[in-house]
Order: sequence, then structure tokens, then C-alpha cells
Amino acid sequence: MVFFTTMSHRHLFPCSFSEVCTIFCCFQISEMPKPSFLKQTIEELNIGTFQNIAVVRADTPLYTALGIFVEQRVSALPVVDDKGMWAA
Repeated sequence: MVFFTTMSHRHLFPCSFSEVCTIFCCFQISEMPKPSFLKQTIEELNIGTFQNIAVVRADTPLYTALGIFVEQRVSALPVVDDKGMWAA
């Protein structure tokens, strides 16, 4: 739980996450200093997978998909069509 104090520092009020976000947004965020990594791309920061992505097709048996999860240590498997495109 987050607590927020008034300017007089005499009262302490519990705040929800959304209230903290609202309070934060009241400040002029554009004037706040930003870390340099915010200008880098996701690929430059080495976040995510960009090659050798584990995928399954809609007709892949569940047992096979579970094996891919375990063997390749992935947390998600995109479902693709015969052309390798994301299947909605």
C-alpha cells in the first residue's frame, strides 16, 4: 500500500495505484529528466526475442505445445498459419 502525505506533513492518507498515477501526472512530466535508455529501441536493450521464435499452428496437439513450453523455456507461443503469419 502506498501512502501520501499532505504538504503540511500532518496527515497520512492511503492511496491506490491509480491515485498515485494521477498525482504523478499532475506534475509536469515533460520537464522531468528522463533516463537515456528510454531513447533506445527494444532490440537495442535486448528485450524480447527477435529470432528463432517458438511458434505453434492451430492444429498442434496440446501435448506438443506443452513440450515446447518446457524444452524452450518460453512463456508464450504465438499461433501461426501455414505462411508463418499470426493467426487471429
